[in-house]
Amino acid sequence: MIPSILVFLLLGSASELQRRAFANCDPTLRVKLSAAAPQLLSGTFRTPEARDFDGDWLTFGLERCAVQVHADFNGDGREDWIFLLIAEGFRLAGLISQADGASVGIILRDEPANQHPTRYILGVAEPGEYESAYAKGYEVEPAPQRVRLAFKGVWFSLAESVDWIYFWDIEKGGFTCVQISD
Repeated sequence: MIPSILVFLLLGSASELQRRAFANCDPTLRVKLSAAAPQLLSGTFRTPEARDFDGDWLTFGLERCAVQVHADFNGDGREDWIFLLIAEGFRLAGLISQADGASVGIILRDEPANQHPTRYILGVAEPGEYESAYAKGYEVEPAPQRVRLAFKGVWFSLAESVDWIYFWDIEKGGFTCVQISD
């Protein structure tokens, strides 16, 4: 990863970099969210804007959107969205497609104000098998040794630290989270 100060020197002003990083994101997500699941925007939660991009969001955002991912996460052949919402803390939430074509809003995680949201990055985990942090011997909550993703999952990272995968559990009919690294 390129240090932020070097990115500024090579590529331009902070506001220009923020605009470029935000350009990799879908600007219509707020409209989709307001229509399908306005309850996710309760209180002061909102979708990130260009002015919010700094730190890891800025660094990773120049390559891809760091705060939104979309794929078929539940295996129904329709596009689902997972995204970060910000306030004093942040919320990891999503719009998950349903059999009738509508989408339902879900909250996967709420973090308090002491967690700076721009350190958290979203990505897509490809179907396959992953070894858990528990199996690797990290001192974390007990978890399965391995998880097999039948569909794409959500890679959720605290930059340069902890990684989790949220994946659709067919039996549960919802998402399960497994820590992958510490």
